[in-house]
Amino acid sequence: METNADTRPTFQATFQVLVGAAPNQKTYTLHDDIFLLRSVYFASARSQAWSKDGEPIDLTDEDPDVFEAYLRYVYLGEPRLQFEEDSWFQVHAALYVLADKLGDLKTANFIIDWIAKCSERSSIPEASEARYVYDHTAEGSHLRRILIDMLLHEWDCQESEDELRNRFPKDVLLDVLQ
Repeated sequence: METNADTRPTFQATFQVLVGAAPNQKTYTLHDDIFLLRSVYFASARSQAWSKDGEPIDLTDEDPDVFEAYLRYVYLGEPRLQFEEDSWFQVHAALYVLADKLGDLKTANFIIDWIAKCSERSSIPEASEARYVYDHTAEGSHLRRILIDMLLHEWDCQESEDELRNRFPKDVLLDVLQ
């Protein structure tokens, strides 16, 4: 990371990130001074041990729309996510998963706070959203904890045990019961 004698950022050094699969693949240019300080993943990927000079960092398994929401949050302070009212949790969960993968604690914490705020006036997550969370997070993650909290406090379940077992992942149901 380039800085001047006063250790202020110069915003001169950049790196590229390749995001998404073809045909929707995009290349983004990011500033070292911003992203290497907040993302353990980017700092490691740019280190001499990992970095291949001039090659973009490979995030082709990520959704460009989610990555752009991440960039909007980092650069502008708010993700301004576009979503249908009934998919708000899925969109925020995807952004949390990306921030967590990148080791960006500031963004991950913001998203958890945002989910908590939105949960007060929105519907509880669907089974597919619970599956997504459990498939993309580690045991004990903040996103899993807030999901379980939402289910515990808002679930007015009229379904039978068999219906629940068929819809929700076993891990989710076990965590709800603990």
